[in-house]
Amino acid sequence: MSSPSLAPPPFDRESADLIFRTCDDVDFRVHKCILAIASPLHNDASEAESLGPTTDSKDGADGAESRTVILVTEDSDVLDKLLRFVYPVASPSLETLDELKPVLEAALKYQMDETTDVLRTMLVSKKFLESEALRVFAIACFHGFEKETRIAAMYACYKGLPGPNIRELSSITASATRALWELKDKAAGPACLVVSNLAWLAESDEVNRDWVFFVCTECEEADTQVQLRHARVSPRSWWHDYLRTAEEQLKNCSCGATVTSDWLIQSTVGKFSNRCNTCSIDGKGLADLKAFSRLLAARVDDVVMEVACTLKFQ
Repeated sequence: MSSPSLAPPPFDRESADLIFRTCDDVDFRVHKCILAIASPLHNDASEAESLGPTTDSKDGADGAESRTVILVTEDSDVLDKLLRFVYPVASPSLETLDELKPVLEAALKYQMDETTDVLRTMLVSKKFLESEALRVFAIACFHGFEKETRIAAMYACYKGLPGPNIRELSSITASATRALWELKDKAAGPACLVVSNLAWLAESDEVNRDWVFFVCTECEEADTQVQLRHARVSPRSWWHDYLRTAEEQLKNCSCGATVTSDWLIQSTVGKFSNRCNTCSIDGKGLADLKAFSRLLAARVDDVVMEVACTLKFQ
């Protein structure tokens, strides 16, 4: 039987006083004092058996003081990534959900709360929500992450249901899946109301009365005025067209990402580009529309999350 291989730095140091041996036979030399900060399971060496079975042998390679060897179920890739969140080294880059998921499960297993919090935030990062929202939802729901479940549910509805047939759906309850469809149905009304009823503009400090669609005098004026906090303005008709299109889209995709989509923004810009010097100069029309769309998106997300909070996903 071949000897275990040694993990790469910094998990190969002689100063270590404990060894984790992975399922693929790689030894990680670790320091109890660092692990004790990261996890309550390491506060007492007598609790080592809660992490995994210990071998009968002690490691004493290179003349070092013998170290207890603990067998863990994780492979070396997962354990390496997990420990790099704990040690004072650069955190690993987790580019896919297939990379993140087992590391998250290990962090939960070893009660590494701070690492778990970091991984929960990564789970609902834009790159994962944009590419695999339904899978993020299932993972968050399975682990009982309420906030992350609601965020992912909103994006899953945005991406379209029923969505792909992913393996993680088998790990959650039918009631959780039903709640997802319920969110899609119930959120459409409140989301559309954000666009059709602009009374909230008068209450927001983030609305800029100097946005070009409020001050331009070249473009066609809309037939209605809008009340801001300190002024009543007459917006341009292309801005109202943007709102009408956004409202139609929100009926099927109730998520802030709907109103910031490249398609919606660019189709709106096309209505004044090369036609109005005021709106086109230095890209001001585009920049101001994007700024407003981000504000609108945050408002839409808020009301959708309020609906999500009334549903039971667990």
